[in-house]
Amino acid sequence: MKRLALLLLFLTAAACVRAAEPNVYFAYRSFWPEHETMKRFAAVGVHTFCVFPSNTENSLGEPYSKYPRIWRYPDTYDWDSLYRQFDEIIAFDPDAEFLCMVDLNSPIWLARMLGMNGDGSFDSFIDLSSCLSSPEWRRQTEKYLADFLAQTEERYGDRIKAYILACGQTDEWMDYSAERTSRAKTAAYKRWTEANGLEPLAWPDFAAFDSAAFENRVRDPKKEKPVLQATQFEQELIADSILSFAKLAKEKTGRAKEIGVFFGYILELTHWRANGCGHLAYEKVAASDDVDFFISPGTYAERLIGGGSGSMAPNETLLLANKRRLHETDHRTTGYNCALNEFVSIAPISRWQSEAEDVAGLRRELCFALTDRASIWFFDMWGGSFTTDAAIENVAVMKRVWDANVGRQGKSAAEVLLVADPQTAARVNGREPKSALVYAAIRNRLDHIGAPFAVCSFNDLPKMDLSNVKLAILPGSFYLPPERAAMLRETLLTGERTVLWVGPAGIDDGNALDLARVRETTGVEYGADALEPVARVGFFGEGNGQWRSAAIADHAKVDAPALRKIARAAGVTEYVADESPVYATERLVAVHVKTGGPRKITLPKQAKRVTEAFSGKVVAENAKEFEYEFAEPETALFVLE
Repeated sequence: MKRLALLLLFLTAAACVRAAEPNVYFAYRSFWPEHETMKRFAAVGVHTFCVFPSNTENSLGEPYSKYPRIWRYPDTYDWDSLYRQFDEIIAFDPDAEFLCMVDLNSPIWLARMLGMNGDGSFDSFIDLSSCLSSPEWRRQTEKYLADFLAQTEERYGDRIKAYILACGQTDEWMDYSAERTSRAKTAAYKRWTEANGLEPLAWPDFAAFDSAAFENRVRDPKKEKPVLQATQFEQELIADSILSFAKLAKEKTGRAKEIGVFFGYILELTHWRANGCGHLAYEKVAASDDVDFFISPGTYAERLIGGGSGSMAPNETLLLANKRRLHETDHRTTGYNCALNEFVSIAPISRWQSEAEDVAGLRRELCFALTDRASIWFFDMWGGSFTTDAAIENVAVMKRVWDANVGRQGKSAAEVLLVADPQTAARVNGREPKSALVYAAIRNRLDHIGAPFAVCSFNDLPKMDLSNVKLAILPGSFYLPPERAAMLRETLLTGERTVLWVGPAGIDDGNALDLARVRETTGVEYGADALEPVARVGFFGEGNGQWRSAAIADHAKVDAPALRKIARAAGVTEYVADESPVYATERLVAVHVKTGGPRKITLPKQAKRVTEAFSGKVVAENAKEFEYEFAEPETALFVLE
């Protein structure tokens, strides 16, 4: 009996652990009611669909939705329009489950109504921060959210797995106010400074935002305090507002539904958008129990065949917070529809050129999501991407591979770590062309070093297992006050790990800028090209271990060949000897190629058996190295036993 009781206790504990794990989704999404495509997805076992009952217009001024607006006026709703968007799918797929987006942006009547009071713009698509600062806008929008959830939960609560709260530019919580203020925002800023015991500084003018003390790139903490404080307010305003709406949604759903948001785009937003769009306080959102997953499209820079894809948010940050990312695959296939109507069309970004490219590209995105332990949905924006038999056959194969491997990926096999730092990002002048944060550029080049890599945030370092990291890259780590520098010494700057610094690291200690700190931090003078002597051993204090440092002044020098050379010197496992992107966990290795032919694949350790997942063929046994004949193009996923 005692043994049985212990077994039951173990099983109960295991069930609790599983229940606490976030859900993983494989889903279809479209702006339009692409019912014929949805039927074909359902026929191959995909029953999770995203619905977006929208009240607003997109960035081209066209309605997002084909259905009538739901929110017609204060406390006035067209619920029949809402019901149709669910019922029409359920009619052809009785097993349908939903991820439901909630449009919190201002309908035109609300923007006009509130804008007439002379307090500024209330179009949240453009001026999100002013709307979030307005008590009346908040009241109206919170009321709509509560009423919307009451309807969806009553009629479809057993089918809805998650709600996605959407607001701001392109519904991705991006603020396009571009450092402008308004009466509502200025009043909110004053309340925030008082609540946080901060100096009551006036909102800076454009000239202050457009310049910076060091090379017009890095802000001086003394001289530019008004800009730094205003930037902090904007970041916290967006994050706190997300959490406020998320808390309301959790309460109205009995905390039974997951909440997702488009957020945390530090690896994609550059120039003024890097800190102007309000995405830098993503760590605060990730730490909350009221948000369960982040969504972001695959990067726009690496979409062509042969490119490496990539996330806009640091995946390790989310996983450490027991959150997941949902990878939005909205890539432009050969059948992708660009025409919104007879007058308006959108340019196809990095469009694929053949059905073979469609298959290889979509499988690349699937493998990236699998190895990142993320969810995935295929975003068929205005239809057309999945109209052929070949496209649906590929979906069926991907779903089979997904089901066989999701939850069984194992830990990341990355030996290269890219470290993003939102605290540094908030101190950069994005209006200076040379000051663009280089996280995206370094990420894109790492796609082509023949090895997988992971991305975290600076504050994650004490929480991470860094034992597998052989090369750490810190682009633009300007902000290193004593406590952050000490943490760095205790985490990354230990053992024989190689650290690659990009830019004047450590220049800001929280009180003033000093170029001499670059040598104190990296062991190399600012401006020295230290790419060649990467194996030089430096010392950081007494008895604190050895570390190898490479510090550079210009990120343009850090191209993919240079990064590959540094990775080799650091002892990173080189899976392939060319620029083909690689994603890997302990159990899965994916390689994406543009050109066909044989390639040698090198693994970190010997595998008993290697099976290519899409074909099901065993390609090697008892091997640490093996050769695989790639088609042109192809994404192969190798399962290691």
